[in-house]
Amino acid sequence: MHREQNAEQDVLVVFSQWTKIFNGFIPVGRIGELARVAVLVRKLPRRKGLWATLVGTVFAHRVFDIVPVLMLILYVVVTAKVPAWAISILLGIIGVGGASMIGMMSAPGML
Repeated sequence: MHREQNAEQDVLVVFSQWTKIFNGFIPVGRIGELARVAVLVRKLPRRKGLWATLVGTVFAHRVFDIVPVLMLILYVVVTAKVPAWAISILLGIIGVGGASMIGMMSAPGML
């Protein structure tokens, strides 16, 4: 009984940590960056492509976050004890993400 309670608590802790991590990826949480772009577009001299340039800088800034996030994920995967029931879920998530990335990169005009 005691171990079942610990397993249940472990699931809740893992879920709460992933919720915290993914809160930063929710578009609603990134509205401030788009608001910054909107303010800069109004303040800078008008020119063609200004909006796209500023949104591109925000995107490029987010791309720099990929390396630390991947390092954190790798560290957690290497050091954490993953329960047997979670391995298939993790493999499924990795598979869907990898397939999505391959699909986006193989779309016409991407490369």
